[in-house]
Amino acid sequence: MNHIHVNALFGRLVKLVAARQLRPSEMMTLNSFIPQVLQLVAAAVPEYNERCISNTLHGLAVLELYQERELLASLLTAAERVSLSSFKPQGLANTAWALATLHLNPGPRLTQQLLSASNSVLTQFKPLELAQLGWAFGALRIRVSEQWARSWRAAVSRGLNGFTPQGISMVMWGAVRMWEVQQTLQPTAQFVPQQYSSSSSTESPDSTAAEHAEFLQAVEAAMHAQIQRHSPHSLSICLWGLARLGYKPSKGFTCDALSAVQPQLSTAAKPADLAVLLHSLAAIGFLPGREWLTAHGVALRRVCQRLSVRQVSNVLWAHGRLGVGPADGAVLQKLMEQMYYGMQGANARDLANSLWGLAAIGAHPERRWMSIFGAQAEAQIHGFSPQEVANLLWAYATLNHKPPHMLLVALWEGVGIGSLGSSSGSVTGHVTSGITTARLSAFKPQELSVLVWALAKLRAVPGKEWWEQFLQASFHKMTQQSPQVGNQGSVATS
Repeated sequence: MNHIHVNALFGRLVKLVAARQLRPSEMMTLNSFIPQVLQLVAAAVPEYNERCISNTLHGLAVLELYQERELLASLLTAAERVSLSSFKPQGLANTAWALATLHLNPGPRLTQQLLSASNSVLTQFKPLELAQLGWAFGALRIRVSEQWARSWRAAVSRGLNGFTPQGISMVMWGAVRMWEVQQTLQPTAQFVPQQYSSSSSTESPDSTAAEHAEFLQAVEAAMHAQIQRHSPHSLSICLWGLARLGYKPSKGFTCDALSAVQPQLSTAAKPADLAVLLHSLAAIGFLPGREWLTAHGVALRRVCQRLSVRQVSNVLWAHGRLGVGPADGAVLQKLMEQMYYGMQGANARDLANSLWGLAAIGAHPERRWMSIFGAQAEAQIHGFSPQEVANLLWAYATLNHKPPHMLLVALWEGVGIGSLGSSSGSVTGHVTSGITTARLSAFKPQELSVLVWALAKLRAVPGKEWWEQFLQASFHKMTQQSPQVGNQGSVATS
């Protein structure tokens, strides 16, 4: 049996398992047969050509054989030997998808080969292959050049009519993840059409932003053309992607999309889909109608106990951003209970978003809930960003609930503002001279304004040295403040 026969045998085996049409007795026989086939594959790898390599990697991913590390390593070595430049588009897409599915780092050399080989034949990729490629690059956190990203978006735009809803959702997920990698490694990079980079590219920011906007408009049009075929899962990913990339779809499209998936909310939507849908709608600033929110609440109530802490915090934040609580009070109660029992797994962002959302819709948690919340916030204090600090204090102030004394101490020291002291028997805390740092400069004008407003509302009076640091951090940003922001700050300081 030569390497061609082994590849054919393994391919047939993968199809049988993927079809899921085997009887239990046949499946047991097949499970005992797989190790024998894998031994034949391992022996044949040195003779494999590019087609055999991509097919085998794809098959291992379909079978979820993550543990076959030695076989996977030998396949990567074989791929370097034959060079990915010899792979056809389908082979490149299957290889990239398999590497991402198996959580397998291809290494610098193969990554460069994958980028170079795919870039030269992007116009030859079919819709599904383009979706797989974009999803894989996003999952592998591969940094692509702007030229590669532009070519990929152009190829996707040309073939959007051939994409399924699942394919479009894969494209959006991959586009977001690739953009995030560019942001991480190059903070000035912007995908968002409304925000322009000051990069050293020879192209003007306006032309780059226009390309991004045209791409997202084309995606919206393709989604709208087959909106009735979208599931809650595919729609949630697409809306999340549009929101994450700073694009606000038309009102007509959003209304049609929500109407299409409303009947499926209680039958086909997973807990994550419900959370992402509402979070994405809030992020693009679209308030659904009461009927849709009621249907969403009914579906959410059924699966509330299966929501993760992050998903609960996203739902609460979304309700706060939309300015409306769940139509059914029992849904809010279940969300708060889920957060309460999972509080130890919450990070700083989860905590800030949850309390901010509750305060924004006028919900008042019980004292025991707030007690557990305060303890977890203190434990996570070093993870809060400036925005989250401002949101957290705003929520406490809005709820008229004074934070635990030690939380305030940890909060000031965590953000480098100073330490908090209070006199015995007094309701007023005093921020005394303590740790001071330039980190206050990381706060935006709106955040500085909210911060000082919350201090005044909580009756925590800063000391002279704290004010000096605060004024130093805020002075150069005063010209950026809107009249509303400035008024809020002046009321607080007065």
